[in-house]
Amino acid sequence: MAQLPVRMEPRHHNVFENDRIRILDINLRPGDTTFYHYHETPSAFVFFTHTLTVTQPYGKQPAEGWSTAGDFFYDALSTPRYHRVWNVDTGWFHVNDMELLGNPSGKPVPILTGVGIKQVFNEPRATGYRINGKAGQKIELPASSSGYLLMSLGQAGILLLKDDGVLHLIMQAGHYQWLSGNKSILLELQTEAPMGFALVQMK
Repeated sequence: MAQLPVRMEPRHHNVFENDRIRILDINLRPGDTTFYHYHETPSAFVFFTHTLTVTQPYGKQPAEGWSTAGDFFYDALSTPRYHRVWNVDTGWFHVNDMELLGNPSGKPVPILTGVGIKQVFNEPRATGYRINGKAGQKIELPASSSGYLLMSLGQAGILLLKDDGVLHLIMQAGHYQWLSGNKSILLELQTEAPMGFALVQMK
């Protein structure tokens, strides 16, 4: 087959896109294989399952590797990656590829700090954080025209207080919420969230 950009590979489902970020949701059943496809856009990746997979770069030998549920990391993809992946395990393989689109706004972006907030990466297009906390914990996100992508790594209840109202969410692994606005946003955990959240702060 002709080389496929990742967003057009049939098992990479585009579930959300704006001018800042594109979320590709990938689910591979046991024994299933993607087509060869290439990644070339700086991306943040989140894994939701502990699964044995095989990755084969085009023209090279395949290699086995384990994914770990809750892993969250950045890849600049300065060299495009052209490969295919297949699931050799007995359970499903689930991962999200968040492609970071567009150019930074050039406006100052504050670094988030506080209890339960851990910076994972700080790159030209975005800063990534992992958020963990107990029920009742509150985290304030400064106003941002560039926006935030909040993604749950497991089951959690959360309350979002925004300038346009209050939003109650019961989230499962892979559920996400795009957040932006001219006023700060308050996140309040309503339940224990043992896996926590991935937060991508766009620039």
